[in-house]
Amino acid sequence: MKKVLTVLVADDDPSDRLLLKEILDRFGYNVILAEDGQDAVNKYDPSSIHLVCLGTSVPSKSGWDTALEIQAKAGDNFTPIVFSSKEAPTVAPANFLRVGGVGFISKPYSPYFVVAKLNSIVQLFVLQGVSKGQFDLDYENSPQLAAADDIPVDLSFEYVLNADSLRNSDPLPYVLNVITSLPGGSVLSRQIFMILSELYSNALEHGVLNLDSNSKHSVDGFSVYYEERQKKLKQLTEGYVKISVKVVSHCNERNLILYVEDSGKGFDFNEVSYELPNEELLYNRGLALVKGLCSKIEFSKGGRAVSAYYDWSTSPL
Repeated sequence: MKKVLTVLVADDDPSDRLLLKEILDRFGYNVILAEDGQDAVNKYDPSSIHLVCLGTSVPSKSGWDTALEIQAKAGDNFTPIVFSSKEAPTVAPANFLRVGGVGFISKPYSPYFVVAKLNSIVQLFVLQGVSKGQFDLDYENSPQLAAADDIPVDLSFEYVLNADSLRNSDPLPYVLNVITSLPGGSVLSRQIFMILSELYSNALEHGVLNLDSNSKHSVDGFSVYYEERQKKLKQLTEGYVKISVKVVSHCNERNLILYVEDSGKGFDFNEVSYELPNEELLYNRGLALVKGLCSKIEFSKGGRAVSAYYDWSTSPL
């Protein structure tokens, strides 16, 4: 009976952890999540976990101490460890290898770089004498390995950020990184970020936190608004924001659908105006700008959800 490769992902950042899980899920891996070093050691089972992705700065134990304990539990089992960090590793190569390190992934994560790195790990399994037929990803034909040479341009993933995640992390750089890694996406990062940022800010500030934009009528009003935002966010104990991303390709055309939903009360979206207000007005310009960039905007669920449709082409000018 074939098995799916199981990967233990340990990272203290909820957004990083979820993003890496989304990437690995998409390419067919079984993923177990750990919130810190001790949690990783506790969850590591040498009989069922084949690979560990480990942040170098996970709390409760350093990444290196965690790796040493995992290797001690592994015994004679070969368990490769891929480290991840926003900074390049400073550990000497000999020490890196001593704790089972076989690779390094820099943040923010690029889906295709992650998959290419893990593809090389699969080759390590083969070199270590692991039968290709033992796992549900054979060396020549698995979707994981094929992805490096035949990069898929369609994708779909979803984040659900609970109160803790909303207080402590910013999902926008990670979502943007995934989208702009697609062909033609990088040159449009500014426009895509503007759309995503506006939809997320509206969901968080007006949906979850129930803030009123009318307070931003002056420079002083802006200051009061953002002080209130920080106060409410710090005290947040419930609520969520869901971000769903779907990219569909048609030849050289790409269609991006951004869906953002929040746990707020909603609003009467029939009264939304997409006309740009007076240039002297300091607020209520966001949705008008988004509408100008997108081919279509649709509200649903009583104003608690919005879908924005953005198109681009990969054809040379």
